[in-house]
Parts: sequence; C-alpha cells; structure tokens
Amino acid sequence: EYSAYPSNTGSGMISDVLTALRFASSHYMNDQVECKEPLVFCGHSAGVHLIATALLNTTELLADGVLLLSGPYDLVDHLEHERKRGVAHVSVLETAFRPNERSGSASPTVLARHKNVSSILP
Repeated sequence: EYSAYPSNTGSGMISDVLTALRFASSHYMNDQVECKEPLVFCGHSAGVHLIATALLNTTELLADGVLLLSGPYDLVDHLEHERKRGVAHVSVLETAFRPNERSGSASPTVLARHKNVSSILP
C-alpha cells in the first residue's frame, strides 16, 4: 500500500511502491517463504505506472517478471488525452506530478528510452 495524493506527491508514491517492492523481493529471495515459483509483480491502472516507474528508477533486479495491465506509461501523452476528453480537471495527474516529473523521472516511456531496460526487467 502506498500513501496516495493529496497526502503524498507523485514522487513520494513511487518511492513508497519501490520500498514495498524491495520488501517483497527481499523476503522472497531470502527464503522467508516456502513457495519457489517466480516472483512477478502485477499492477493495474495507476499501479502500472507506479510499478514501472519504480523499477525503472532502480538498478536492482527485484522480480522475475512484471504483469502490467491498462495503465499510463507516458504521462505527457496521458495528460493530453485527459485534456482532450475533458476529464483533466478531475484527474490528479497534473497536480500530483510536477511538469519535470511528467516529462522525465516519473514517465516510464522516457525512462525506458534512456536506460537499458533488459538489465532491469527480465
């Protein structure tokens, strides 16, 4: 669980999710669970964005895979989509993430272009 906007910022939510992923990974990798199936992180909607961004902001290999369903990968494009649909005024995207975050450190597509994704995600 992460603390959501407005009690947290976009970068704070990403940090919370990365902390949770590290916790799950360390407990799983340290034989603290009996199941030895692959560890796969799953996310939907905002969870897609937060998991993808958290994993792309670290060099740690935290899971065997990810399953990300129906979420925003490019925050600039997604905000423009919300504006065209007339729903940007009810979205937290514009207020939770500063402009430099939307176009860089909090946008998975931008991060993936600047990093060797295969070294982060299996």
